[in-house]
Amino acid sequence: MDKSRIVEILNSIKTEENKEKIENVLKKVDTLSDESIEKICAGKSEDDIKKILEKRLLDIKKKEERKDLNDMFYYGRDGNTVHIHLVEPDLHDMKDKLGAEGFFKYMKDKLEDALASLQDVFKQDETMEEVFAVSPIFYHEGTRRMHEELGFEKVQECIPGTKTQMFIDMFNRGDKKRKVFYTRIKREDFLEKTYGKYPENREDEEYIQ
Repeated sequence: MDKSRIVEILNSIKTEENKEKIENVLKKVDTLSDESIEKICAGKSEDDIKKILEKRLLDIKKKEERKDLNDMFYYGRDGNTVHIHLVEPDLHDMKDKLGAEGFFKYMKDKLEDALASLQDVFKQDETMEEVFAVSPIFYHEGTRRMHEELGFEKVQECIPGTKTQMFIDMFNRGDKKRKVFYTRIKREDFLEKTYGKYPENREDEEYIQ
């Protein structure tokens, strides 16, 4: 596949909404050498390339819409649903530093702090209907328990072949085969909860067990 074909694919998925983003990607493609294009496309079909480009556009959109809640969590919006995400998905170093018990206590305090900030956002926007969380990290009982203790519904596993397949695909690129889970809390239940803010002068080391 050559550069001209990639340009055609990009133009085929252009809409009024993503027009500016497409133009920016086209400029980057124009700077690539033929050799670079060949390496990027090696072993991939046109459908594969189209999916990669669509995913790239989605990533750009998410990054532009991302709003930090604290140093551990941020949120993005999809219609009337607010998705809460980890700033850094890989938390192994933090878990090693604090120990399992200390880590889950630390994470719960940070999540509660993030939810307190998110409540303020909900109060200013009546169209926000729910907070949604999806991640392989719910594999850990401690993570499931902290969300449920903070008012979220019982954590469910994403099932292949259902509408949750897209979340499985999101977290399993390449050879990764991880179970993915999700939970949510509806607006009314969310705004009824009282969440504590994280003390500004607290040190991470206080959680070490």
